[in-house]
Amino acid sequence: MFNWYWVFLFILIHIHLIHAAHSIYLHRGVSHGFFTVKKPLEYAFRFILWTDKRLGSRWAETYVSRHRKHHATSDTAQDPHSPHHMTWKEMRSSWYMDPEEVKKYCPDIKTPNDWMQRTLHEKYHNYGPWFVCALAGILFGLGGLVVMIVWQYLLEKFSIFLYVGNVMSHKNGFQYTGNHGPDQSTNLFPIGILFGGEELHNNHHFYPGDANYRHKWFEFDVGYAYATIFEKLGLLKIKK
Repeated sequence: MFNWYWVFLFILIHIHLIHAAHSIYLHRGVSHGFFTVKKPLEYAFRFILWTDKRLGSRWAETYVSRHRKHHATSDTAQDPHSPHHMTWKEMRSSWYMDPEEVKKYCPDIKTPNDWMQRTLHEKYHNYGPWFVCALAGILFGLGGLVVMIVWQYLLEKFSIFLYVGNVMSHKNGFQYTGNHGPDQSTNLFPIGILFGGEELHNNHHFYPGDANYRHKWFEFDVGYAYATIFEKLGLLKIKK
C-alpha cells in the first residue's frame, strides 16, 4: 500500500546501500586495497551497485585508474574529476578506460570475468534501476512505482550523486579539520552514515592510507563500522 513515509524510507535505504557498497567494496576494497572481500559479500555488493548502473564493461580498470589518478593529481588540471578545473558538462561525461592510465596506475587490477559480470554488468547493464522500480511497485503499489520512476529520472537527469561526490566534497563542504593538504577536498559532515562514510572526504585525502576515515572523537564512519562487523562474520578481512 502506498505511503509517502515508507516510500521515502525505501529511497533512503537504497541510497545508503549503494554508497555503502561503493565505499566498502569499490572504493576502499578494490581501489585502495584496504579490504579483502569474500565472494558471497562481493556478489551482494556488485548486485547492489548494478541497481545504480555503477559497474559496466572493464569497470575495475576504469574506476581504479581514474580514482588513483584523482589522488595523485587531486584538484590540479590533470585531475580527471575536479570541479576546480572541469565544467559540469565535462564531469557528467561518461568515464572511459585509458590503457596508458591503467598501465601507470593499476596494472594489478582486472575486472572479474564471471556470470555476474557477463550478464548483469554487461548484457543487462541498464536494467538495475528498473529492478528497483519494480520492487517499489511490488511493495507500495502503483504510487510507489511512479515515485521511483520519477526519482530515477531525476538521478539520471541532474546527476545528484555526482554533484555530491565531486563538487561538494571538493568545493562546498567543510574544512573544520585543519587538513589543508595540496588539494581542496572537504568533509561534507562529521557523521558519515548516508553515504557510507564518504562524507569524511577530506580525512580520506589527508590520510589516504587509512581505511578508517574517522579521526576525531566526534566523527563517525559507518563504512568502517560495517567492515569490522563483516570481518567478525568472516566475510571480509581488514588489512592492518
